[in-house]
Amino acid sequence: MNNSENLFDGKISGNFHSFESKKNSLIKNEIVKGHNSYLKILQNSVVISTDYLKVFVNKIKVSDSVDFNQSPLLKIPLKVGFIVAKKKIRKAVLRNRLRRILKESYRLNKHLFNNVKDTSIIFSLSENGYNKFLNDPGQKIHVIKVEMIKAAEKINKYFINK
Repeated sequence: MNNSENLFDGKISGNFHSFESKKNSLIKNEIVKGHNSYLKILQNSVVISTDYLKVFVNKIKVSDSVDFNQSPLLKIPLKVGFIVAKKKIRKAVLRNRLRRILKESYRLNKHLFNNVKDTSIIFSLSENGYNKFLNDPGQKIHVIKVEMIKAAEKINKYFINK
């Protein structure tokens, strides 16, 4: 095997990323930005809960999603946001870590949300979730990944029944 064959073996090397790593990425356009956007989603949403996660789901009306200033090619069918309350977790380091864990678990399980279209979703911790992570900081990543899978199943059931 020569060097030219090694460049395309699907592994990440240097600045070249494989297609696999791009497929699961979470791009900027997929993330909800701005205080008003979060307020609008939270006010008009359905709450779906698991043991440690609370998920706010807001179906976007077709008339609301028409924006003539933006190209239709840039429209993202699913927008996500992540909230960790300052009242519950006072230290910014812990809040940011939990937010990163939520983002990572969503990114890894993004394929489970393929059936959800024209929707905004905000992930947050429930009361049990905040208590769990304040008392037991060691199990965060695994617990959030499991809860994200449960939330995806509940969201898909919600959209199938609707």
